[in-house]
Amino acid sequence: MVTVTTLPPTLGRWLKRLRAQQDLTQEALAELANCSVQTIRFFEGGKRRPSVMMAEHLARILAVPETEFEAFVKVARTPLNAGEEESDTPPVEVAPMPVPAPATATTASPVMPLLSSANDLIGRQGEANVLTHLFVHEDHRLISLTGMGGVGKTRLALHVAHALQSHFADGAAFVPLASLTHVTQIPAAVAKALGVALPKASSLPAQLDALLDGRTLLLVLDNFEHLLGPAGDDSARALGENGWQGHEFPPDDTLALIRHIVVHHPTIRLLITSRER
Repeated sequence: MVTVTTLPPTLGRWLKRLRAQQDLTQEALAELANCSVQTIRFFEGGKRRPSVMMAEHLARILAVPETEFEAFVKVARTPLNAGEEESDTPPVEVAPMPVPAPATATTASPVMPLLSSANDLIGRQGEANVLTHLFVHEDHRLISLTGMGGVGKTRLALHVAHALQSHFADGAAFVPLASLTHVTQIPAAVAKALGVALPKASSLPAQLDALLDGRTLLLVLDNFEHLLGPAGDDSARALGENGWQGHEFPPDDTLALIRHIVVHHPTIRLLITSRER
């Protein structure tokens, strides 16, 4: 007889798994959460519990699915094990995330604030300057960042988004995609980033049109690779190819969705991060 024992979920294990899915180091997560790296290490090591506000903040940053959101906060607030003590460091104060207000997508509304100000970009400032130049001075519509996991693609993209948000009339929006499983979920993720309700529409293109019409902004799509299907890296490199003019596309065609944005929404700029496979 084989007895299978499963460990109860802990905040530490959950955070580590979510960080891996989002391609984030402890340092990058700390910056996004507006706290110290030591605080993240305390959370992951089970030496400290986050406040309810911080737990909810982490859940949003790490794109915890709505169905797991309450469970994540509950686990995060579970009392520490016997023998462990709360840290003596002052409580982390985090500005509450704005609650998306219902809005019609026919009239552009201000996008939600980016997750944090990514000021410290060690070793990547040159690349950030190049990306900024391409968007501002050469009017590139779409740029794809690809690289191995952990090299800092998300951090670089956030830094560029912060640098350029004042350049675009509607700022910049960060859309985490790591928790998504299908291209049809992208419009809902975009709506959440924009702080509006997902419009009712008969097709994916119509949803995107309702969300993006009338907006001028930089849209960051983070962790895009797993939605590309078996084509993987070759598909990522093909994102910028010209020639696609259709208004409808198959529901599982991620590249067609991106090309739809490029073709039909000339005031939208796209910055996409993908992990090489």
